[in-house]
Amino acid sequence: LISFFSGLYHNDEIQVGTFFDGLSKALIRNGNEVLLLATDDFLPVAWNGYNRPTRYHKNYIQSKIKKFDPDLIITFNNSFIEGVERIVNCPIIVWDSDTFQYFNEKEKLIENKDRYTFLSFSTQGIKDYKKVGIEKSFLVKIGSEVQSKKMEKKYNISFIGNPFFNSTEKCYDFYKLQNDLKKKDSFFLSGVKRLRILEKLLESGLAIFGPREWLILQNFNINFSNCYKDENVFSHSHNELIYNRSNFSINIPHKQNITGMPFRVADIVRSDSLLITEYKSDFFNDLSFQKELDFLKKNIVYVS
Repeated sequence: LISFFSGLYHNDEIQVGTFFDGLSKALIRNGNEVLLLATDDFLPVAWNGYNRPTRYHKNYIQSKIKKFDPDLIITFNNSFIEGVERIVNCPIIVWDSDTFQYFNEKEKLIENKDRYTFLSFSTQGIKDYKKVGIEKSFLVKIGSEVQSKKMEKKYNISFIGNPFFNSTEKCYDFYKLQNDLKKKDSFFLSGVKRLRILEKLLESGLAIFGPREWLILQNFNINFSNCYKDENVFSHSHNELIYNRSNFSINIPHKQNITGMPFRVADIVRSDSLLITEYKSDFFNDLSFQKELDFLKKNIVYVS
């Protein structure tokens, strides 16, 4: 059983993001049965919130879990449903898809830390666990189900991601105050970072994929509307197709990401596209890339 916050919608239905889609496909391919729970579907605050649904949803989801009878539960960011640890006997893994500060119900998690095994994609994530007294934690190398395929190139540079704002007012504040970085949160700073980098690439064959909030930026630079591709992009197959049809694919991580790699990095490296990224120490320390290390050092472009 895998539970996660999605944040992705199509036709008013919650969609499974590319990493969780790829992870489930890999598990199924290796003979496992997988139940996916997108917590946006039943939790009022599924990200950096709490695990208390309505009584109806709680009974429904818990009965569904009992019927499935999992041998293993993996919950990302501890976004799940309260009380499950008391109705199952299987191991429960808490895995980070964001930093620990954005987990659900952190205090309860710390109080019952011995019930769980904690995983992280980054060395910084392991440090964050230890800061709150969690010792049973393990570093896991990121993976991808993307396959490299020789295809006709359609995009010179592609970027798949979020602009980190969701209204015209916030966008205006974002654009107007982009040089005032003293008292802004990590989302504001991450948005400024993405804006500055992508704005320099608007006339270089850039293709931007993601939520339609990107179009708000056309009020400040019309080329954002020219570069934005209004297509549904959320699944493993969507990302695989875009990266394989791109000469270059750019990674612009969130400010919270200190040492690790966002999910898209492994997808790009596995595709037929060249990765453009900033340096993250875990990337080259990851032993799974040792065979490709010399090639990557010669060919990866770093941006700041």
